[in-house]
Amino acid sequence: MKVLALIEHDRGETAEVSLQPLGFARSLGATSVEAVVVGQLPASLVEALGAHGASVIHHVEAGELTADYDPEVWGEALAAAVVASGAEAVVGVATDRSGEVLAPAAAIADAPLAANVMAVTTGAGTWNLTRVRWGGALLEDATLDASVKYLTAAPHVFNTEATGGSATVSALSPQWSATAGRSRITDRVTLASGITLTTAAVVVSGGRGVGNADGFAKLDELAGLVSGAVGCSRVVTNNGWRPHSDHRNSVCLIAHHVVGSCIRVTAGGEHEHVRFRKLLDRHVVGAVPVELFVARVSVVHDQGLEPEQPPPRH
Repeated sequence: MKVLALIEHDRGETAEVSLQPLGFARSLGATSVEAVVVGQLPASLVEALGAHGASVIHHVEAGELTADYDPEVWGEALAAAVVASGAEAVVGVATDRSGEVLAPAAAIADAPLAANVMAVTTGAGTWNLTRVRWGGALLEDATLDASVKYLTAAPHVFNTEATGGSATVSALSPQWSATAGRSRITDRVTLASGITLTTAAVVVSGGRGVGNADGFAKLDELAGLVSGAVGCSRVVTNNGWRPHSDHRNSVCLIAHHVVGSCIRVTAGGEHEHVRFRKLLDRHVVGAVPVELFVARVSVVHDQGLEPEQPPPRH
């Protein structure tokens, strides 16, 4: 089975998740793993893709059209690579960018897209999947039936260790649609540097349930432990407990599927470090006290869930 993996990058610079689709592809039992790169393709990326299992890199470069990220252009490029390679499955990682690219590519092929997959049982026809839903509060058992299967993996689930090897580069020139290039990035503005609400991988947010300004000390400590930033609800800023720049409407926490440590706050206000399984990829909770997140951690910890065990289904 040939599996095609979309590789994320930002003008040639890879991200933490860039190589994860290759590990996902290998987990499917692929006999051939090939990659798709749109835009810049530095030699270091060619080397890294080969070392992580890609045998062929389908490279799409079309001047200004691919100079920067454009989800529609990337989607059309991926769709063309699927046809050119004869791939039976197309994978990415469940990020905003990969979702924006695989969705139009699947639509062009009139195929379904299964997102946030954390386990797959392949077969001759229908595949059985387990998908992360509701920010990790629910694991969904699903089936996927299509001639070419499109999937995105939940981040940090599949092994991305190097396997050794090298890749050849194959240039690909798609036939672009009349609307290609209409949604290009034309400018970038850096609002702030360092860990901020707009750049942090983890955001710890508190609402009126924190009680007062002093109650945010625990949130600041928690954010420091996970290299994150503290946000808050509109009620908190209206009460003057935090500055208005800390307002983070509708986001409680963004985290990855890893095993880590956190602060568990007891009824008496004391805290202790606990190990837990963070299943939250894009957990969206509006205007809630931090105790909701801490309670979730405590429940998982008290169940004695080991890292290799699956979380409970609901």
